[in-house]
Formats: sequence, structure tokens, C-alpha cells
Amino acid sequence: NTVSVIETATNTVIAAVPVARTPTGVAMTPDGAFAYVTNLLSGTVSVIATATNAVTATVPVGDSPRGMAITPDGAFAYVTNQGSSTVSVIGTATNTVVATVPVGTSPFTVTISPDGAFAYVTNANSNTVSVIGGQSDPAPGNNSASDVAFVSSYPPCESPTFAGPTAFPLGTSNIGLIA
Repeated sequence: NTVSVIETATNTVIAAVPVARTPTGVAMTPDGAFAYVTNLLSGTVSVIATATNAVTATVPVGDSPRGMAITPDGAFAYVTNQGSSTVSVIGTATNTVVATVPVGTSPFTVTISPDGAFAYVTNANSNTVSVIGGQSDPAPGNNSASDVAFVSSYPPCESPTFAGPTAFPLGTSNIGLIA
């Protein structure tokens, strides 16, 4: 229940940061100031300040948080909650959940498009990709719990029909995403 900090010049562990139970996924803010860590068995995300290697916040999210991605502007962190089939959107300025988005069964990974307009979520048990964002609200970070503009799941071998980046259905094994 720790996160190891590695000095990349020497490949040595220089610190062990205590977090909640079963740290699983990690994502860095674009400026490198914070690491966001999913804690699978705690239903939380730990926020670590990289300057001090200390936890500055613990954010409650859904059941079994696993995957994590941060928007290119660093304003939002998207967390897949495998056990509750949702994605929690954390506002990084306040480290609070600003939206909870229902997606397919057992969401595993999430990635954000390079322009920040879409979040793509792989759903392991439903063999789908959910897309958050879209035509009426192009930035996934602008979604709130009451105004998620576009969420759609695409089963294998179907083509998405929205205007925007192409989502690639991943067939029977979608534990990963190629964009």
C-alpha cells in the first residue's frame, strides 16, 4: 500500500509514499506537480505532490477504481471504476468528484484524445468502448454530473456515427486502447 518514487537517473527507489489499499493505476499532471493514484480496494484516489512525495488529498470515487487519465490541460482526472461501471471525473483544482458518468460493464482503462475533446473508456466485460464528450460539449472536462453531453458505447464491429475522433472497437479483448 505504497507508491515507490524512482530516481530515473539511477533507477533507484528514493521514497515510498503510503497510500490507501492496493494502488493500481497512476497518472501524472502535465506539469509533473502531482501524481494521481487509484486505490483498487479502497475506492479512492490518492493525490501525491511530487515536490514533497506526500499525499495531499484522498478522493472518494466509485467501486474498484483502476484506470486513470488526466486531460491535456491538467484540469480533470478521469477514473474508471471497474466495480460500479462508472467513470469519476475529478476536478484537479479542488480534488473533488465533479461528475460520475455511467459507462459499459467493468471499465478498465481510459485515455483522453490529444485535443482533450473526448475520453475513451474500454469496458472489459461488455466488450465496448464508451466515449465521453461530443458534439454539444466538445471538452470532456466541461461535463458535470447534470450535463454530460455525450456518452455512447460501441460494441465490436460497429462503426461510431458521431462527428469527432474515431473510436476503435477492440473485439473480444479490450484491455487496452489504440487511438
